[in-house]
Amino acid sequence: MKTQTLKHLTLALAAGSGLLALTPAAPAAAARTATWRFEAADAAAPEVNAGFPGATAQVSPGQGGLGWMASFPDSSGAVGTHDLGNQGRVTADLASGSIIGPAQITVRVRQWFDGWIFSQLAAVAVPGATLSTASVGQMKPSTVGSWLVSENVFEVPAGAVVSRVEISSSTSGGVVDEVSVSTTAPLPEAPVLAIEVSAENPGEITLSWSETAGPATVESTGGLGPDAGWEALELEPQLVNGRYQVTVSSTDGARYFRLRR
Repeated sequence: MKTQTLKHLTLALAAGSGLLALTPAAPAAAARTATWRFEAADAAAPEVNAGFPGATAQVSPGQGGLGWMASFPDSSGAVGTHDLGNQGRVTADLASGSIIGPAQITVRVRQWFDGWIFSQLAAVAVPGATLSTASVGQMKPSTVGSWLVSENVFEVPAGAVVSRVEISSSTSGGVVDEVSVSTTAPLPEAPVLAIEVSAENPGEITLSWSETAGPATVESTGGLGPDAGWEALELEPQLVNGRYQVTVSSTDGARYFRLRR
């Protein structure tokens, strides 16, 4: 079972009313990436995969498309490319690595551009997300054209699910050498335990944390150390005004509390 334990909190039960809370560092972002280099004709799985289990790519050339080519006739030495032809498509299926918002997705596509035959960049779409920014960078140019890397950044709203990325060539055709999908998403909020001694009834204390941090179990012990016997409170936390809370007696001497989920 996956658990997360908040730092132990010490209660001075003889103290007056007040509020004690811990403020953790801001949650970091969880990053994942998958890159398809198409080094082999049947390379459906990404050559680089960090966080997208089962991800695959399907390539469907359009009219006039030659499909997979071991090399491209230019001076760059590119290995493994797909000639998509007229409105061909590359679909990156993220499978069980689907992205749940809020999140940000960056799609990079390395594609050939010569301003003559291949004069339009492939379109990138992420169903369930909204395009935020788009930019293009140039690789080393040759005498007949150059490889460009388009970068499209998409925003996934909270609760939305993204399971695929689509790259479509224009009517003038398109040659794609590499597709990379990466995403960052904020980690779930860490619960911050607040401890409040009742001003009206000094024999009671209320433990609470934000609803946005999700449910957790409150555990208690009379002492710290390797042999500390942590036990879950019998009372179930109740959701009140956007906070989980539970009220306990403060007449049992010094106690320590922690959250576990």
